[in-house]
Amino acid sequence: MTAPKISNNARLISLFSFILGTGIFALYYFTDSSSLLFLGLGFIIVAGIVNLIFFILLIRQTLKTKDNKRNLYTTCGLMLLNIPIMLFYCWLTTVLLNTMRITFVNETASTLTDIKIFGCEEKHLNKLEPNEKKLVWIRITGDCSVNIEFKKDGKVESENVSGYTTNNMGQRMTHKIGWENAPANY
Repeated sequence: MTAPKISNNARLISLFSFILGTGIFALYYFTDSSSLLFLGLGFIIVAGIVNLIFFILLIRQTLKTKDNKRNLYTTCGLMLLNIPIMLFYCWLTTVLLNTMRITFVNETASTLTDIKIFGCEEKHLNKLEPNEKKLVWIRITGDCSVNIEFKKDGKVESENVSGYTTNNMGQRMTHKIGWENAPANY
């Protein structure tokens, strides 16, 4: 293969790797599908091998040729940019795996106040109006549960949100406060 052809193919592979990797990560972020974790890991391995082969071909071509070295080095740099992006996606996936992303929805006809979220990590919401919802990110700190305590019409009530969670069990969920939720027993 000629230097321009190797460079063009390497740029296309690098761009394709970025777009497909970003797509897999975005799908995982919005769906929390564990099968996408395995797909992403497989993609990292395959894309890493293919990108490494073309990176080696580019380096060999830069050693052989006296022309177009700048273009070849630019393509090498472009390919190397995918490494920190992939590491960022891996780090963010780890954060998501260790975080409960809970949308609390007030399904009652009353304003809820002094909402305490506790168990894994303590959080606090001042109030939730009827039908209002708020997303809360709760860090998983080991084996724990997620519970809430709140005031409704001046009376303290409590509910269990997640009975058990542990590291790498993070997920996105919705908890409808006051909607067929039995009070938590402590």
